[in-house]
Amino acid sequence: FFELPTNGMVSHYVWNIKNEIIAYCNIDNTDAHVKFIVDGSNINYTIIKNDLLNSDGHQSFVDNDTFITDTYPDRNRMSFLYLVNSNENSTKMIAKVYSPKKFQTINPLKHIACDLHPRVSPTSGFVCFDSVSSGERSLCIMSLK
Repeated sequence: FFELPTNGMVSHYVWNIKNEIIAYCNIDNTDAHVKFIVDGSNINYTIIKNDLLNSDGHQSFVDNDTFITDTYPDRNRMSFLYLVNSNENSTKMIAKVYSPKKFQTINPLKHIACDLHPRVSPTSGFVCFDSVSSGERSLCIMSLK
């Protein structure tokens, strides 16, 4: 086995069928979404630089170049779903979801929350995600067409 050139922090990652990984990690002293291109033990990477993607997220590929990721709630308790083209380095917000504070623990050592955890359907026509915007945990489905 071999290790990717991250700097001590890696969280949430997913493969596409071209042997590429999107991961949220620290690389070049920057926390970012990074596309790793794996060719045997040769590794190349691209930092996906976008001001909207400034926090950890849960990625799911739509196609080999496009993925969906979420954000943690902001100050106004809004979480966002973004559609990201890793080749064009472009990002489009496709949903914003209210996340009431009562679904997040106060103790940072025992953190529990309801993240969106988006997952794209096998046909790439839909995305499902967790939500507490109705006041209870729910599974939502949204068309990507």
